[in-house]
Amino acid sequence: MGRKQYINWQECGRRLRTERKRLGISREEFSEEIGISIKNWGKIETGKQATSLNTLYRASLLLNVSIDYLLTGKEKKMDSETSLKVFRCKSETASLLEHCSEDQLVYINQIIRAALRMSNFPQPTLGQNEYK
Repeated sequence: MGRKQYINWQECGRRLRTERKRLGISREEFSEEIGISIKNWGKIETGKQATSLNTLYRASLLLNVSIDYLLTGKEKKMDSETSLKVFRCKSETASLLEHCSEDQLVYINQIIRAALRMSNFPQPTLGQNEYK
């Protein structure tokens, strides 16, 4: 039988904190974007509290690093300038989408999908549902 691997939450938290600081984002701003309290985010960054896969996934998207990197420390990362631009863009887009109606969201989704199909960018693998 294979060897069990355990998650070192202190190391994961250290990588989360390092990546957040690398982007120059405050703990308060980041915890707000993730959707958890600043107190809980602080516990996660110090390794005193484990986190859900959902929270880890959202953090990895905002930090532009893989979950594998956060858990193991293995994988190359983007430079901080690029990561910060992507973080700000995702944050602004999410803010704009919060105020859209259901019809507007469906329309925006169709526009994004069409733009991706016409580009040379890789197609997203999550949320493949076509909204009509």
